[in-house]
Amino acid sequence: MLDVLAKNIYRLRKASGLKQEEVAERADLSRAAYLAIEKGKVNARSETLHKIAEALNVSIRDLYIDLPQLKSVRFRMKKITEQKKKAREQEIIKIAIWLKDYKYLEEKLDKKVENKLAKVKGSDPVKLAAKVRGLLGLDPNEPVRDIYEVVNAAGIKLHLAEMPMDDFFGVSIGEADGGPAISVNVSKGISVERQIFTVAHEMAHLILHKESFKPEMFDDVPDEEKEADKFAGYFLMPDDEFKKALDRCRGMHWVDAILTVKRYFRVSYLTVIRRLLDLGMADTSIYQKFNSEYLKMYKVSLKNHYEPVALREPDTSSSNIIVEKKLHSLVREAIEKDIITISKAAEILNISHHDMNTLANSWKEINWKLN
Repeated sequence: MLDVLAKNIYRLRKASGLKQEEVAERADLSRAAYLAIEKGKVNARSETLHKIAEALNVSIRDLYIDLPQLKSVRFRMKKITEQKKKAREQEIIKIAIWLKDYKYLEEKLDKKVENKLAKVKGSDPVKLAAKVRGLLGLDPNEPVRDIYEVVNAAGIKLHLAEMPMDDFFGVSIGEADGGPAISVNVSKGISVERQIFTVAHEMAHLILHKESFKPEMFDDVPDEEKEADKFAGYFLMPDDEFKKALDRCRGMHWVDAILTVKRYFRVSYLTVIRRLLDLGMADTSIYQKFNSEYLKMYKVSLKNHYEPVALREPDTSSSNIIVEKKLHSLVREAIEKDIITISKAAEILNISHHDMNTLANSWKEINWKLN
């Protein structure tokens, strides 16, 4: 137990980017006392461990977690640092626990959902995007209004997480670990458009790059990233509908035309520009021209990942509830069938025991048995 505790404290400290003396000070400990705990040399009192957990901004449960492993995860990163490695390790643990609980409930309740994309094959991202839209019953002439609902219906589990990495957007997990699943970074610095694109991008990896799901791999593979980007672009913006939407903006200033099309399809302005390049309607200088024209017209710089006329950022907590409504439903049924306790339900949904009781009591306010 001491060894597990020590490894977790070290990992969580590194993931937070904190020095030993910083954690010690926050936990009201001497550096020597803290170091003895982190190295597994002493058995700390419960009160001390609660202070360390608070200093690291984690739950006491996080300090005792047995480190689970994911065998079929695609979690690639750029500019890898030691802190990023530890942050990556921490996110994988969170996802592994979430998937384990999800899989347990599905099996106990016999509610496993078929992966509708399991047998989809192809190597051309554009053709594959059209094929997947057809399999999922999407109108070829309509934008994707709710990417979360679409992907859930495809049998892919979705998880939203505030990851401490603004330059990292998402993770995909294969069936070997209870997937297919996608975890999306919904940190405040990441636009809603980027989050939507990430879901489609990771879906592409689940279909196109099954052989690249290996836990030890870190670096992006440029060709695979380009294929996933292309799939995502054409999945979110079917080509014929894109051309019609663009044609409807023929009388606008070209900058406003791009902004109108991006809002229609719920994508970023960069996704629209990439399509214009694909169609040979512009050259690469359009990036700089768009930035300078937008600044001239609207007096706002597009630096620091600023997304013009952005979609409204949803509240992260409520978004999690909407996206993981299937998990909430499974938890309710498991409680009603005495498969899990209220405490276990709170653990699965990552909420307090008090909030779980409030949620369970709220179920009594509506008669859910409809005629």
